[in-house]
Amino acid sequence: MKINKDSILFNNEYKFIYKNKAEFVWSFRQVMEIFYDKAYDIPVKGSSVLDIGANIGDTAIYFIGEGKAKKVVALEPFSSQYKIAKSNIKANSMQNKIMLLNQGLSSKKEEISLPKEEVDSGILNAKDSAVKNGTQIKFTTLPSLIKKYDLEDAIVKMDCQGCEYESILKSSNETLRHFSGFVIEYHSRFEPLYKKMKNAGFKLVSNGVLEPEVAYWIRDDQER
Repeated sequence: MKINKDSILFNNEYKFIYKNKAEFVWSFRQVMEIFYDKAYDIPVKGSSVLDIGANIGDTAIYFIGEGKAKKVVALEPFSSQYKIAKSNIKANSMQNKIMLLNQGLSSKKEEISLPKEEVDSGILNAKDSAVKNGTQIKFTTLPSLIKKYDLEDAIVKMDCQGCEYESILKSSNETLRHFSGFVIEYHSRFEPLYKKMKNAGFKLVSNGVLEPEVAYWIRDDQER
């Protein structure tokens, strides 16, 4: 890893931009978790990936670069993180393979006013961060994303600090089965997710192996 005055270069290949000390600390931590610790080292080669909670674009870049995914549709509701992710995706010349959306995920389409600047959104649930005079951000649904971005049999990565409960538990089994797999960072309440995924016909491949509180499911007709 090489650290420059405005960027981090990992493996002499992946570039991550930062503008100040806070962004550097956050970016360094994220890059190490994703590229060194391999928190999301799942088989995505040739597949489409839906990245819920894109943060600084690190996982989307990892899925394309290291995982050799076909394409990534990435959602990041916090504007400050979205801007960093956009810069990182451009710095790695992946605009043609990563579609980055300044949106959040919910069980229904709605708009929520979020803070204009948020340094460490990776530890915050977007809906819990709503403010009166912020930036109006669109929240979309899994069925809408499937239809609009041709995500049939895509793999879903979710790290959205709690939105997984509303988005997964309120989705129909039919909606969930449009996807071939899910890797979800959950937050203390594993049992409801486990029951829902099992009822929808998904097999638990690992839980807490990739990372603490990260579970990986595949649809029952998929090869492990």
